[in-house]
Amino acid sequence: MFHAGLFFLLVFGLGCSPSTDWDDSRVFRYNESTGLLSLDPAQARSLEPIWVVDQIFDGLTQLDSNLEVQPCIATDWVVDSTGTVYTFALRDDVHFPSVSEIPGLAQGRKVVAQDVEFSLNRLLDSEIASAGGWILEPLEKGRTDGGIEVLDEQHIRFHLTTAFPAFPGLLSTVYASVVPREAVAHYGLDFRRNPVGTGPFKLAWWEEDVAMVLHRNGQYWENDSVGVPLPYLEAIHIDFVRDAGAEAAGLKMGKYDFVSGLHAAYMEDFLTSTGSLNPAYHDSFRMLTTPYLKTDYIGLNVDASLPANSNSPVLDARVRKALSLALDRQAMATHLKRGTVVP
Repeated sequence: MFHAGLFFLLVFGLGCSPSTDWDDSRVFRYNESTGLLSLDPAQARSLEPIWVVDQIFDGLTQLDSNLEVQPCIATDWVVDSTGTVYTFALRDDVHFPSVSEIPGLAQGRKVVAQDVEFSLNRLLDSEIASAGGWILEPLEKGRTDGGIEVLDEQHIRFHLTTAFPAFPGLLSTVYASVVPREAVAHYGLDFRRNPVGTGPFKLAWWEEDVAMVLHRNGQYWENDSVGVPLPYLEAIHIDFVRDAGAEAAGLKMGKYDFVSGLHAAYMEDFLTSTGSLNPAYHDSFRMLTTPYLKTDYIGLNVDASLPANSNSPVLDARVRKALSLALDRQAMATHLKRGTVVP
């Protein structure tokens, strides 16, 4: 098991781009080499779509920089003495953005508790094929309401089977993002390409396998600590260039402001053997690290009923332990990951 440092490189300079109607310094650019298939939060099961979905949608709660659960769309919540009943109060100034072609959203509308109920129950819809239904496992399913009780437009209550203090944290996942039922009904399964949420950005343009652009949501509800409306950025531009060499070149040329991780072929160029930034790039980039838990493993088939395993030595636990002991984890961390991980 490796406690890995997920590293980021940010360009100090600004990338070049065609003339726009906004300040180019307020456009953030990066490349997502794996591409994106869906912006439906119910289907955001990996890191790459989560980054984008989290900019478009909000949930009842969110995590701060210390990974502590904080209110988001909810103003606060209370727990009863049994630890099994959570009651959330919603903000009254959060609105879905206006979408001219959708009845009920043409002028936008306020988010209400019924939207939260709809969004969470949607995770159980087989047509959506969401991997996020697990966040509802603590709920008392035997109730007629499935454990989600709408008290009024500004209050929603969750009934759990047993006390589960981590429940508000589950509601901070992107799976628990609040979506408008009108947009889901209008777009159907194509909601994945037409996301509508209350987050700081909204989708402006998306050509699959080419690029995506998010624009600032002018109806976003949150301000910073001195009252300045968020977000500060005007737009986010995401390329879907799969070639690692082109991505590295784009970073050097200032085309991208950010790269998460580095392809093994370019680690030696950007990093020293101990995992720090190459001094040649000290004037061009900043490298930021953050703790990240990752497990690398080798799977061995130990099904003795398979003909191929009839005389296999891996059926012997001592052999498997010997294989594990033979792995030089420090050498792997140093030479394969340039010291960016710790065994």
